[in-house]
Amino acid sequence: MRPLTVCSDLYHEGVSSPAPVTKVTGRPRRGAIVPMGGLSMDLGIRLIRIASVYMLVGLAAGIAMAVSKDYTFLSVHSHILLLGWTTMALTGLVYRVLPHCTNTRLAGFHFWAHNTGLPLMMISLTLTLLGNDAAEPLIGIGSILVLASLAAFTLNVFSARRAGTDQNEMLTISSPPAAARTRT
Repeated sequence: MRPLTVCSDLYHEGVSSPAPVTKVTGRPRRGAIVPMGGLSMDLGIRLIRIASVYMLVGLAAGIAMAVSKDYTFLSVHSHILLLGWTTMALTGLVYRVLPHCTNTRLAGFHFWAHNTGLPLMMISLTLTLLGNDAAEPLIGIGSILVLASLAAFTLNVFSARRAGTDQNEMLTISSPPAAARTRT
């Protein structure tokens, strides 16, 4: 049986790939929004690294609440872990598996809107829980930014598929050689 082939540089070198991942050099295509000002680091890796910071912040907040037995900020803790750690890490992994989705306007919007909306939402929610009702409208603005960013991510993934650009992208399992198929 021939080996599995995976199109991603997450795996060991030497694994054959139906559509090799190449590094983008030079100027990005016209109209592309390149996150963080350049391609010095893959978008998926950026999201995973930011997600790991959210993980540490969320875990620290959880420990602080448990030690103090004050769960006032439970919603902040939950949102940081779900939208910061889990969602951002998963979208980063998806961008690593579907690298053709990274250099698009939708990917740039997803990155910036999520990384602007989530801190805005969490700071505003914290201020609101501390009694500052003036911060409450900012929770909605941050929430809408995060929702729009994840809608852009979803549209990006589906539009790439609809355009047929993700053929053989995720995983190709080769059929066994003819000799192996004829055995009973």
